[in-house]
Amino acid sequence: KLEQAIINVSSDRPNKLLIFVNPFGGRGDGKTIFYNKVAPLLRLSGVKFDVVITERANHAKDMLQRCSLDGIDGIVCVGGDGMFSEIFTGLLLRTEKEENGDFTHLRRSNMRVGVIPAGKKYFNLTENSIISSSMEQMGIST
Repeated sequence: KLEQAIINVSSDRPNKLLIFVNPFGGRGDGKTIFYNKVAPLLRLSGVKFDVVITERANHAKDMLQRCSLDGIDGIVCVGGDGMFSEIFTGLLLRTEKEENGDFTHLRRSNMRVGVIPAGKKYFNLTENSIISSSMEQMGIST
């Protein structure tokens, strides 16, 4: 049933994602959430991904300012509000650099950004989680 639901999802999904996982936030569940829940769904849906397990504060922000995003359709973070902030700050600083420090000419990015909640302020993967609620809407039990 899960495989059929994934096949029926829009063909407008990304081909390759860059995923940052915060192993320290919340109760330290980021890696478990990613490897046990998220990665299997991405594999089933045929979405390729590169994973970066962050090692320190601002790791994702620093990396996004200098890494190549060629072939990347979206950036996802598994963490809390701090990780979410790092992703957007890194992308904003990258754009500033590309525009020679001129924030007045910022352009809309085509880069998709996603968040998988894993911080202490978010639900874990229980019956009340965002992922479980979405899967329930598709008729899939978690």
